Amino acid sequence: MGHDLFQECRKGQERLKAGSLFIRYLKGMGLVARPLPPTSPTQIWPLLGAFRTWMQDQRGVARSIASYCRP
Repeated sequence: MGHDLFQECRKGQERLKAGSLFIRYLKGMGLVARPLPPTSPTQIWPLLGAFRTWMQDQRGVARSIASYCRP
């Protein structure tokens, strides 16, 4: 009998799902703090927000330019 790689992969996925459900349960019970939402780059660097606004107002860059930002 050969080694079934897909079976091992499924086991890993099941472990991740079980861990995720357990963490969700702990958060629901208030035992684990919920993470804060990530801070946007413009909050960290206000100059970046000002530059983006200037680019949109003065240079005609579309608002869709924000979709090109790195996370």
